[in-house]
Amino acid sequence: MKSVKMTSGLGLSFMFRAAVEGKAPKRGASRDLQHLVPAAAAADTFVTHDAELAFMVRRVPMNGFQVTTLRELLDQVAPK
Repeated sequence: MKSVKMTSGLGLSFMFRAAVEGKAPKRGASRDLQHLVPAAAAADTFVTHDAELAFMVRRVPMNGFQVTTLRELLDQVAPK
């Protein structure tokens, strides 16, 4: 079910970003969608350096799934 939720939620997020917020998706955005669906199904964390993608994914309400940068992830798992 996570993959279905991510597929529909991210599609809606992309459409809202373009239609309402007036920001067209980047050229490789369709490839990003292909990575997120299996990531949502198999993992709890998606690591990306793409701030625009992270912004759109964070709008999809999914419990137990987070989007983060590599630095943020390392800060979470590194002992202090």
